Amino acid sequence: MPSVDGAPLAPQDSVGDGGAMGEMGATGTAADIPPSYQSQLSAWLLKHQQYPRRARRRRIEGTVVLHFVMDRNGRVLDWHIQSSSGHKLLDDAVAELIKRADPLPAMPAEINKQRLELTVPIQFMLR
Repeated sequence: MPSVDGAPLAPQDSVGDGGAMGEMGATGTAADIPPSYQSQLSAWLLKHQQYPRRARRRRIEGTVVLHFVMDRNGRVLDWHIQSSSGHKLLDDAVAELIKRADPLPAMPAEINKQRLELTVPIQFMLR
């Protein structure tokens, strides 16, 4: 799945597929997402990404790895920065990104999970 920087979303181990929900598993990963929805999520995140002005002026570049869990309606249930860029300005921009992007596009019917757990690299590169 193309992400904000063109790299695929990284599949994560399922947080539990306890079966309590019958046919619909509890938590899915990037492997459970059809390509059309992967593209939709990537475009949505890209639309909400903003390069911090101070970071641009200072010519700071980097990649932040964002890990998040979302429900079927696209609501972000939990998130954290899995890997820092090494620059507070960029890390803070990703925190703002996930807040602005919430809610994400709702899951399509063909995804039979209650939640998705995804890891996305968010790249900040000057051209």
